[in-house]
Amino acid sequence: FEGSMEPELVGKVLKLIAESYPNLEYLNISILDNLFQWKIDKGLTAIADSYHKLECLNISNHTEFSEISICNVIRSCPKF
Repeated sequence: FEGSMEPELVGKVLKLIAESYPNLEYLNISILDNLFQWKIDKGLTAIADSYHKLECLNISNHTEFSEISICNVIRSCPKF
């Protein structure tokens, strides 16, 4: 999926991907515009909660993430 999406849809898409691909090792969300620009880092939290086998997460071009959310992903994905 590419471009802007409503936050509710982003959560549903991330959940569907997690259910369909539990062994996902690479996720590129750098091309998505305004993906996580709402008050708390729900999208990054969803990634941390769902993709424990990730080896690479591309979030380039996204500067809106909090340090806490990034640390949560790092802790949840031991293969980083």
